[in-house]
Order: sequence, then structure tokens, then C-alpha cells
Amino acid sequence: RDGAKAPAWFSHLVASASASASTATSTERSTSAASAADPACPGRRPYHTLLTSQATTYQAWQSRIMYYHFVKQRKLAGPCGDMGG
Repeated sequence: RDGAKAPAWFSHLVASASASASTATSTERSTSAASAADPACPGRRPYHTLLTSQATTYQAWQSRIMYYHFVKQRKLAGPCGDMGG
């Protein structure tokens, strides 16, 4: 506006945002290509789940409980579920 020049840090943010947008587009393409590869499960968008933990007794217990419920939900979803890609 009014001929004012944008600060240098702002142009860096704009360039970063446009790079992120192009990356998202290529990610969407690869995801839709992976979904199209399995005709038995159209629209499936599998994802991976990651758990980080320390070697404490309490966190080991929490991890076992989380894994139990993860497996239970994955079985409920059936072979075309999105969990466990």
C-alpha cells in the first residue's frame, strides 16, 4: 500500500508458504495414487502411527495400553480401514 516496501522477513514467509503449498499438492497426488492402487478399498487413506516413549515402568505400561486399543480399533475397521498404513 502507498508504495511501501514489504520488510525482508515478510518476503521470506511468502516464499516459504508458496513452497509449502506446492509440496502439499505433490503429497496429495501421491496419496491419491496410493489409494487408486487398491481397487478393493476405494477412498482408503492409510496412515502410520508413531509412539515415542522413555524406558520408565509407567510409560511402558501406557504404551501397552495404547497398543492394545490401537489393535482393537484397527480390527474393528476391517481390511479397508485407514489405520496401519
